[in-house]
Amino acid sequence: MYRIEESKSLLTTAQNKKMTMLDIMDLAGFNSKATFNTFFKKLVGVTPTQFRKDYWQSQNQDES
Repeated sequence: MYRIEESKSLLTTAQNKKMTMLDIMDLAGFNSKATFNTFFKKLVGVTPTQFRKDYWQSQNQDES
């Protein structure tokens, strides 16, 4: 759970916006992309990529 919260934090930080999913996964302490995606989706409901996309779309809508 801690690593998923850490990855959510990394995905929603502006300076990490251009960071690859592999970099995020590594910084959050995962060593397998499949495990990262599986656990993230199980706990959050969407894949890490979709989570980041949805988050930044909502941020852009808030600004307009």
